[in-house]
Amino acid sequence: MSGRLVWGLLAILALGFPGAAHADLKCSALKDIMLHDAGVSGIATEDVGPERRACRFTVVSHAGRAPDLKVEIWVPVGPTWNGRLVQVGSDGLSGGARTSALRNLAARGYAAAGADLASVLHGREDDPWSRLQETAVLAKTFVLAQKGSDVQRTYFMGCSDGGREGLVAAQRFYAEFDGVVVGAPKADAPFGRAAAADLSAFRARGGKLVHYHGANDDAVPARASIAYYEEVRRRMGDPSGFYRLFLVPGMLHCGDGPGPSNVDWLGAVQDWVERGSPPAELVATNAPQDGGPLPPRRLTQRLTPWGAAAPAPPPPPQPAKAPRRRARR
Repeated sequence: MSGRLVWGLLAILALGFPGAAHADLKCSALKDIMLHDAGVSGIATEDVGPERRACRFTVVSHAGRAPDLKVEIWVPVGPTWNGRLVQVGSDGLSGGARTSALRNLAARGYAAAGADLASVLHGREDDPWSRLQETAVLAKTFVLAQKGSDVQRTYFMGCSDGGREGLVAAQRFYAEFDGVVVGAPKADAPFGRAAAADLSAFRARGGKLVHYHGANDDAVPARASIAYYEEVRRRMGDPSGFYRLFLVPGMLHCGDGPGPSNVDWLGAVQDWVERGSPPAELVATNAPQDGGPLPPRRLTQRLTPWGAAAPAPPPPPQPAKAPRRRARR
């Protein structure tokens, strides 16, 4: 963790926001929090559901030579927070779409954070990927300040550009994340060869990685994800103890398509991390996960991890035996 990020955590103590448990601070109380090379540009209290509210913080980082990075952080108010933080990848989302994703997570009890990392990847930043860690640390800083307690578990989830970010997060910033969900990572990601397929530190820390890709993806071929998985297996042996890849028949790029493609990926990695339950089989459905209208006909399909042995077929039926006759005396 860089010195300037540590400074943000120390600033909480300087402002009198101790790490010991206390009642939630008002969202507006954090407007003057001291952050090196960053500042709060917006604070609001948002309704996220029936009797559920969340603090919404907008933070602008001026660090580095790249364009400013805007980070959005949502922290549930009161006891609705479940102790977890989810960092959302770029995913090529517009600001409004990202805000909607963060709002939905806050409604489910998660603290949530996201930033448009794509805005700095093509700048003159020496190490733009470090902004992944910066976003995580900023989010944890605001959770600690507002809630008075540390985040218990941190997850990352993203698809496309965000999927690429997820692989980088698992490889380089493994200390920040307990579980990572990666979807259809961009084919031009810096993970195609051996050097970037080293997840040994992530595995050693106990991290879990759930990776998915639509079999009908016409933007990023599924073979790119298969190649990455096989490279990890070649380098590290059987990775199924910490890393599982799922191909989704009928799914296009990150979702939609002719087949059922909605899966609770976050729930899958969370169960693996917190309950030790690896995803041996997942169910994809065409029902929306965001509370939208149900389709006229419910469709489902079962998914098994790539490389998993197919279940043994049932034994063939045995012909009925003729009843034995007693021999006549």
